[in-house]
Amino acid sequence: MNSKWVTSNPMEMEDEVKNRFKLLKEMKCDKKCNAYIGIQEDIKKWLVFLPLISDLRDPSMRDRHWNSLKVKVQKDFTVDDKLILRDVYNLNLNKYLEDVEEITDQAR
Repeated sequence: MNSKWVTSNPMEMEDEVKNRFKLLKEMKCDKKCNAYIGIQEDIKKWLVFLPLISDLRDPSMRDRHWNSLKVKVQKDFTVDDKLILRDVYNLNLNKYLEDVEEITDQAR
């Protein structure tokens, strides 16, 4: 979460998250308990979030695209080398999945 988002490797991270999800499913435990469900929900959020990071890191993203994203998520942030994954994660992009995909598609 404290990694700079521009140097992160979302593909590698996604593979790791998928492995964790597989391990979680293989666990011998009560799959209805709050802890299991909570971890499962967090993993699912990451599986949505990481592909969005890949899309947003596309070189075709320009200031106008970032401004559109800021309007959609109703938050102001600066896209630079100081931006960390936690900052991007806290934008709750999973709630704006279609909007983010549309913006990144327009950029491409």
